[in-house]
Amino acid sequence: MKFIADLHVHSRHSRATSRDLNLESLYIGAQLKGIQVLATGDATHPAWFDELENRLEPAEAGLYRLRPEVARVCDQSVPERCRGPVRFVIGTEISNIYKKDGRTRKNHNLVFMPDLEKAARFNRRLEKIGNIHSDGRPILGLDARDLLEIVLETDPAAYLVPAHIWTPWFSMLGSQSGFDSLDECFGDLSGHVFAAETGLSSDPPMNWRVSGLDRLTLISNSDAHSAAKLGREANRFDTELSFLGIRRAMAQGVAGGFQGTIEFFPQEGKYHLDGHRACGVCLTPDETRRLNGICPACHRPLTRGVLHRVTDLADRPEGAPGPTGSAPFCHLLPLDDILAEVLRCGPATKKVAKAYRQALERLGSELKILMELDREAIEAADIPLLAEAVCRMRRGRVTIDPGHDGAYGRIQIFSAGERGRLLGQQTLFSLSTAASDSDSGLARVAKPAPSPQRQESLKFAGPVPDPPARLNEPQRLAVEAPDGPLVIVAGPGTGKTFTLTRRIARLISVRKVPARQILAVTFTRQAADALRHRIVGQLGPGVDLPEIGTFHGLCAKFLAELGDGPAAIADDACRLALVRDAIVQVSDGGRRPVSTRRAAAFIEARKQADASVFQGDPADGFLERVYESYQRLLAADGWADYDDLIARMVEILESGDARASSLKARFTHVFVDEFQDINPAQYRLVRTLAPPGANLFAIGDPDQCIYGFRGSDPALMDRLRRDDPGMQVIRLTRSYRCPQRILEAAGEVLAAAAPQRPLLEGAGCGPKVAVVKAPSEKAEAVAIGRIIEQRVGGSGFETVNFGVLNAGNGPCRDSFSDFAVLFRTHARGQRIAQVLQAGGIPCQFASRRRVSDDPAVAGLMALLRLVDGRAGLIDLQQSLAWLPEAPGRKALEIFKHWCYRRGLSLAQGLRQAVRLPVDGLSVSRQRRLVAAIERLQTLVEATKALPLAEKIVYLVGKTRLSKILDPLPEALSQLVPACRDTGEFLTRVALTADADIYDARAERVTLLSLHAAKGLEFPVVFIAGCEDGLIPLKRPGVTVDLAEERRLFYVGMTRASQALYLCAAQGQAGQGRLSPFIGEIGAGLKFDETPSRPAPRRPRQTQMSLF
Repeated sequence: MKFIADLHVHSRHSRATSRDLNLESLYIGAQLKGIQVLATGDATHPAWFDELENRLEPAEAGLYRLRPEVARVCDQSVPERCRGPVRFVIGTEISNIYKKDGRTRKNHNLVFMPDLEKAARFNRRLEKIGNIHSDGRPILGLDARDLLEIVLETDPAAYLVPAHIWTPWFSMLGSQSGFDSLDECFGDLSGHVFAAETGLSSDPPMNWRVSGLDRLTLISNSDAHSAAKLGREANRFDTELSFLGIRRAMAQGVAGGFQGTIEFFPQEGKYHLDGHRACGVCLTPDETRRLNGICPACHRPLTRGVLHRVTDLADRPEGAPGPTGSAPFCHLLPLDDILAEVLRCGPATKKVAKAYRQALERLGSELKILMELDREAIEAADIPLLAEAVCRMRRGRVTIDPGHDGAYGRIQIFSAGERGRLLGQQTLFSLSTAASDSDSGLARVAKPAPSPQRQESLKFAGPVPDPPARLNEPQRLAVEAPDGPLVIVAGPGTGKTFTLTRRIARLISVRKVPARQILAVTFTRQAADALRHRIVGQLGPGVDLPEIGTFHGLCAKFLAELGDGPAAIADDACRLALVRDAIVQVSDGGRRPVSTRRAAAFIEARKQADASVFQGDPADGFLERVYESYQRLLAADGWADYDDLIARMVEILESGDARASSLKARFTHVFVDEFQDINPAQYRLVRTLAPPGANLFAIGDPDQCIYGFRGSDPALMDRLRRDDPGMQVIRLTRSYRCPQRILEAAGEVLAAAAPQRPLLEGAGCGPKVAVVKAPSEKAEAVAIGRIIEQRVGGSGFETVNFGVLNAGNGPCRDSFSDFAVLFRTHARGQRIAQVLQAGGIPCQFASRRRVSDDPAVAGLMALLRLVDGRAGLIDLQQSLAWLPEAPGRKALEIFKHWCYRRGLSLAQGLRQAVRLPVDGLSVSRQRRLVAAIERLQTLVEATKALPLAEKIVYLVGKTRLSKILDPLPEALSQLVPACRDTGEFLTRVALTADADIYDARAERVTLLSLHAAKGLEFPVVFIAGCEDGLIPLKRPGVTVDLAEERRLFYVGMTRASQALYLCAAQGQAGQGRLSPFIGEIGAGLKFDETPSRPAPRRPRQTQMSLF
């Protein structure tokens, strides 16, 4: 069957598209154009996908049609001569922005699915990766090769086609952010790509010059953003009308029924030649080369067009014939453009619209007019010069001002004076069908002269030096130091991890110290993983590794080995719930003189041997009783909190029994990373494992001590040296991360309180610190989004084509993963995340709270503890809430406190509730409780023998969690394969820190609290909320630790390796005060980059930007 297909369109849910671009308008538009098969476009967008499910019904295999009741209404808007069946194939376009081989890559890819069910499965996969809700063409920080892998895993029949492969900014072969070949882009999966979309600015002869494309079927599509643009490029098929028929034709080319393409004149495409639209400069590739790629008007890099890029990659001369089996093609102009030329008015005028309708009513569909009808038939439309114009177009007798730098080319069919002559002839007699001149089929190309407009050239900072391949002198001294205690004072970016791991590697490889005798302790699981990775990189795979872990993780492991491990570890949410219950128990229904958080802070400080901060507190006696009650509640179910892990370990090690002696003798070398962050309890732990004189390697920076709220104290590094007078001290003073200006600016914040502080040596000069002021928090987030978009080089065509960006800045260097937005409060981070995600910028919000505060996640954890025999009384309500017909909240509270009063664990309480009356519960309530207990017992039995992954699937599927936790949050799903059993999974989840949520591999902008950013680095850093009251943070009734707030700001500033932006929301009138820390930075180290506010103007219809 012969048909025409346009396989790249969009819906109204994509940016910069017509607002009435719905299924009805696509259906009508396809008939007016003469298209039989349309891609749905935007099938990843949830709202559009709902429309597809509700308004389409299955037709031929893998194809869909509009529901009959809807189609009948639409057909009334279509001239009878144009009516015909229209089929839809499920398709979408994905914008991939990622970093590969040291360059930011931005390419668009078309994906086709065999049915809606497979498309839904595909969408669920993508939703785990990025935001698919804000744009019909979602922007994902995902390698194109990995996208192809997901497509193939979703269904073997699904396929991917690289879109508009030559477009400079967003394509596989684009000059600004593309690759030089298909294989570079898709790697080992390249063989699964059998077609490529050429785009409006190139045609098959241009593509035939690149032999690497010979095996691909070259297709063309409209990339329509409105129904009027459908079919401006399209494909001709003669094959089975089905999903697999279309796929097979594209995979096999002409032999499989692919009959060729309908093409734009490539010169009409908006990226055909080189140039600067704003400067009026349009150049051929040879002219650009003679100018060394620099605009003669503004002296900035030119935007190189498709023809230039094709010439760069070509291994065949211009005019080379197509490879064997290449499909035919033809060049067409849209009918409304031809009518505009004929009628001498704009294509969007009412005059053209009336003539267009007249032509279709009398002649049939647009493509039929342009491709099939002879001159005599076209003249029946009674539109003067239309037949002549169509015949000239078919012969290529047109003059084109070529497109460049995002501006479409302008086409002229009739020369000056010719119109009147032809109209006069047409009045007297019919025009001859023979051409009166001998123009070839190639269009004549003209170009405008350059304008004298000039702009200042952009200045880019020089490259940042890489970390040294070899040790510098202080690092060498630290690595090669003899046995004995050693303290390394190391500022940001000076190579702490590098030095620590090199010393461990040297101990193992040179000193022959067995790896099992080395203990390395840090604060986050991610930091521990980084240590392992570095050591393996230095020693090679397959070597024995030291014992490496976090303080809490190692203590949990050692306690389990000694038979003293807790049944479960109370995370923050569980800890606060228990504190709340302890207060209720102590107050016994009376007045509660303290808040839950204040009591929790007292308990934490007491366990960290720092309860002195509460001395003299009027509620001190009450707090002490709450502490005792809290410990009893933990002990009833065999639980421990974070601080108990340290305290229990210290208690065992200081007891002197055989277990302690064996553990202390196990490790002959102890390494502690980020030593400045330890609290007194952790200091005792370190000292029991490495007493004075032992082989202790402590590395840290007192200027980065930021965890005072959990007991850390920079003075403990000084105490370490006092307790061990023979300890050697080495300072690392050269930063391989931060440019000098950023280091000096951060240093001035600290120097305001400590003038004698020595400065570090930076990695090159670098740019000044940018200060960005905005009138509101939302405006601040928008400003951040705009800067990201500019530095990435735009995340969609709209940003380049409509003036959001200047497109001539050369290849972009930054990708989304290069950016971090840091903030002081979780609420500020959430607001920024909402704005960036609404703008289509992929983000990862690295916050444990976003996972642990989710009631569904808490419910799953409670259920897992329950079926694994680790649950506490506070788990009962969280787990039963997700079962059908659960007892009410009040009944469960009564039962919980009944157990508390009797000193029962959950297991004991459940057994007794089945046999004994529970005080305060009515008979009916207790029956419902017993029924719930029996349902829980059924879950326990059903999951007893299941491995962890299957256990989670079963629990989610058998409860109301299935409506929320499908799929499982990424932060949890990544842990499942790494855990041997449920107990290890629960422990790892409980001990997860914010920094552990951060995924360094994700191509997304990272949002982190200033605390969680510790130990990480990013090329470009924004610190949001730089306002007095937020930085430093001031809370009512809480004394501000100004020294720690300075250190925290210093940590945030020194995460940046290339550029630093300090952002603030000052209010509409700018009355809000900037953070005083910004005022302490010298004027020579900062500059104002506040976005200008444009003068108000009358709104008009425009294409949309991301922000």
